Amino acid sequence: GWDLSPDGRRVVFSNTTGGPTRNLWVVDLDSATTSQLTQGIDSFAPVWSGDGASIVYVKGNSDPALVRRALQPSATDEIVSADGGRGVNNVSRDGRWMLRVRNNPDTGADIVAEPLTPLAAGGTPSAPTAGEPRPLVATPASETDPNFSPNGRWLVYQSNASGRLEILARAFPDGDRDYRLSTDGGTVPRWAPSGREVFYRAPNNTMMAVTITATATGLTVDAPRRLFDAARYDGTYAVGPDGRRLLMMPALTTEAAATEIRLVFNFLDALRERVK
Repeated sequence: GWDLSPDGRRVVFSNTTGGPTRNLWVVDLDSATTSQLTQGIDSFAPVWSGDGASIVYVKGNSDPALVRRALQPSATDEIVSADGGRGVNNVSRDGRWMLRVRNNPDTGADIVAEPLTPLAAGGTPSAPTAGEPRPLVATPASETDPNFSPNGRWLVYQSNASGRLEILARAFPDGDRDYRLSTDGGTVPRWAPSGREVFYRAPNNTMMAVTITATATGLTVDAPRRLFDAARYDGTYAVGPDGRRLLMMPALTTEAAATEIRLVFNFLDALRERVK
């Protein structure tokens, strides 16, 4: 997996170097240089912290843990959860909450928020991470891929409660009402940095955008707009800090996938003019 830093200048990704162990690497998009972040123990599923100062990822294979690594040279790994499980989907901008998907034997895939102690100067936690996971969405349906809004007051996620995957939003942390953002199915929801727009993929691989407005009583949701055909790109993507670019990975052929990884920017300025 890979993730774009909040400032849009770095990408962290997991990759092997000819062996079975995955390590984390950071690409500086300005200088086109790559540096290795971890080595020796299987490391994967990286996610940036809200301030871009650290990375949360899964470490280990047989008994994986969820750890955090600050980017300072002297920083060491900090275990934030003994259960690496399905990793972490998103970290709030203030660094205090992680969104995760947990498997419940009664309700299946559910969304929980787990506390995360912000880092102090030098890359060390300011206090021990403590507190119980907070259930957010737990229904008989499958709820996955949650993401915090930039202000931390909302989350979006995908749910198959309707019989197919749709994009929903609800207030954090105590919301109990869902607002449906997609109309004909959707996956992989991501917020624009403004907090007033959500991107997602339609079932036919079209990238969509929907404008939302927070009101005193909830959310006002506009009709989704078509952006472009993303069939030639992999399902994962990230939104640039200006909200006008998407970072996407081309869907590679089997031969190409064995030898290279390429990241490309998809510029949306002209496309947005067309869909106004």
